[in-house]
Amino acid sequence: MHRTLLSLLVLTALAVPASGQTVLDMSVDPVSVNWDLIDEGTGATGSLAGGILEINCPSATAFYGYRAPMADWGAASIAGQWAVEARVHLIEQAVTNNPARGALHLSAGDGARYFLFVIHPDKIEFYEAGGSGPYGGTWSYAMDTTDGFHVYRMEVDGPLVDVYVDGTLVMSASNNGSSVANVFAFGDLLYENSSSSQWDYVSFEGTSVVSGDESSWSEVKSQYQDSNR
Repeated sequence: MHRTLLSLLVLTALAVPASGQTVLDMSVDPVSVNWDLIDEGTGATGSLAGGILEINCPSATAFYGYRAPMADWGAASIAGQWAVEARVHLIEQAVTNNPARGALHLSAGDGARYFLFVIHPDKIEFYEAGGSGPYGGTWSYAMDTTDGFHVYRMEVDGPLVDVYVDGTLVMSASNNGSSVANVFAFGDLLYENSSSSQWDYVSFEGTSVVSGDESSWSEVKSQYQDSNR
């Protein structure tokens, strides 16, 4: 067996945590693998091509995204120690009504707290959020999210959250909010701003029993791509 392929297979085996990892790699329609479509308002679309999901929300009166299978997300987040990751390219965001709230969201609730990660054109932000109250406690990191794909990762341990971009820790925060929500969703999830974006993959996993030898999906995919150049 080719050495590179053997290395990839070993790395892939290590990349699956004992607590389970769910990877949506956009090779198939998310709905066909039990992700729920979030499609409200009019004019928003999602399309698949070449392993990339493109989401277009041209109107500020619509939003579009996907919600993870509840059983998979519940199993990953039950201990309050989990991670979510996505490789995303924000192509464009048109500010229409509420620029502070952004458009592209990774939204996660583990039954104790609700975590909201927002991708703006010129920065990323993390908000702590109560169950039904206003967002507060904003942490921000300035960057150009429109210059291509970036890997965004949020690692949570109870109220503590670390945010990584392309493998580099850029923010550490504490979420003192509370929520009964138990859900993970991604996409353009705000009515007030329009956007177009591309999604390479989205993944989540429980981390309470993950060893330091295990690798993220981004590392596995990067090694595979490098070996085929």
